[in-house]
Amino acid sequence: MTPEEEGEALREESQIFKREVGPSGRDAPLGEPPPSEKVVNLSNSDAAQRAQLKAKKKALRRHKVIRFVCTTYQDDELKRRMNGLQGYDEAHDEQWWFDHCDGEMKLANWDDKRRAA
Repeated sequence: MTPEEEGEALREESQIFKREVGPSGRDAPLGEPPPSEKVVNLSNSDAAQRAQLKAKKKALRRHKVIRFVCTTYQDDELKRRMNGLQGYDEAHDEQWWFDHCDGEMKLANWDDKRRAA
């Protein structure tokens, strides 16, 4: 066998064992990842977390306003404000009562955490 023939035989053997796979890693073409890979869209995740945090803060604020009303008012005034905060007032909606009581709480500079300490 001549060196050229031997080289040809080696090339043919190497072709037999080679798998035809597309380029990967650094050699892969730029573009979208294949759909089979798991990809997380961070912007949607961040937006969901922000919305969840906002809802939690609103709920905590609402509970604080209810605590303010319960400790500050008595009898008819307490009943009227609690009914308003629960949406049972025909003249004003829940949000109006929340804003009204929250404003009263801010004017009174009321904070149950400071009072407990």
